[in-house]
Amino acid sequence: MYLRFKHFFAFLLIAFFLQAFFYLLNVQAGTKYKDPTYQVKTSKDIEYGQAAGYSGKTEKLLLDIYEPEDKSGLRPLIIFVHGGSFVAGDKSVYSENATNMAKKGYVVSSINYRLDTTRANNPYNARSPDLDKPIGISKEDTLMALRFLIENAEMYRIDTNKIFLGGSSAGAVTALYTAFSEEVDAKKIKAVYSIAGTVLDEDLGIIDENDPPTIMFNGTADGIVPFEMAQATVEKLQSKSVEANLIKYEGMGHDIISKQNTDIHQKLTEFLLPYVNSTAQSESPSPTGIFAVSPTSILVPTTPITMTEDLNGDGSVDYLDMEELINGYFFINMDADLNQDGIVNGYDYFQLYEKINR
Repeated sequence: MYLRFKHFFAFLLIAFFLQAFFYLLNVQAGTKYKDPTYQVKTSKDIEYGQAAGYSGKTEKLLLDIYEPEDKSGLRPLIIFVHGGSFVAGDKSVYSENATNMAKKGYVVSSINYRLDTTRANNPYNARSPDLDKPIGISKEDTLMALRFLIENAEMYRIDTNKIFLGGSSAGAVTALYTAFSEEVDAKKIKAVYSIAGTVLDEDLGIIDENDPPTIMFNGTADGIVPFEMAQATVEKLQSKSVEANLIKYEGMGHDIISKQNTDIHQKLTEFLLPYVNSTAQSESPSPTGIFAVSPTSILVPTTPITMTEDLNGDGSVDYLDMEELINGYFFINMDADLNQDGIVNGYDYFQLYEKINR
């Protein structure tokens, strides 16, 4: 009896210190990818390729990279494509948002692409009859940037299993067409976001069941990218069983890009969390539907992530689940019996530890 008491007391003491240790770890880790934590290093005007422009003259294609100044480990990547009706715009427009996302732990790359400056006085919109060429060229450049970043993943400590693509306006159109393409490199895109963009009605056939999870932000009174097109894009994705969300801003136009920027990036942050915290795309469900939301509402998953080791049901396996396991010992919660041997003990701890550090 005395020996059993000693063992129990020893486990109690170890559990107490483990719980305190894991809590302190999560005070820092729990905010990663959600709250601004890091200083940011910016590298500008990096050449990722060259190509003949609309005039036939060779153009250098440049991108900027924003990195969190953390110490080690791989980081998820966000690639952003700017807007400007395919005739204007620059990667610098995303500087503030890129910096903010890098502060949360992402590597962010904002890219330039070839622009049709011959149409400067007659910019494209979603109903222009001749969009095939600018969409094709911007997609080609985005894929080139994607390949460049994958090839240089070691230099920038990029996790190539967690690459996200997004854009605004023409850049959002480009992001969607790139993510939904059959190119091998496009299959590395884990999720895509579109701010005031769409897939054109005549091109909905490019969407299939292998496309990545998608979130779209559109105003219902947008005269450049009609809301009905965005709605049709989401409905087509849903018909192929692709996770798709449309956040609609009632009565607002194309200017949601600027007027709803803060709200959009708050929701984008919440949308990305399950994907950066998961080990496989199949473990990262997000809500599917069309949402009319107020600027203060938060987008959160409605479908629970089913992982045995996710003891607290927050959609990720991390050190907070250690706390649940320890509580399971003291309060006889058999959900913490991960190896199903009829008792909550150190073997369950090691199973969870291995899952976290896999």
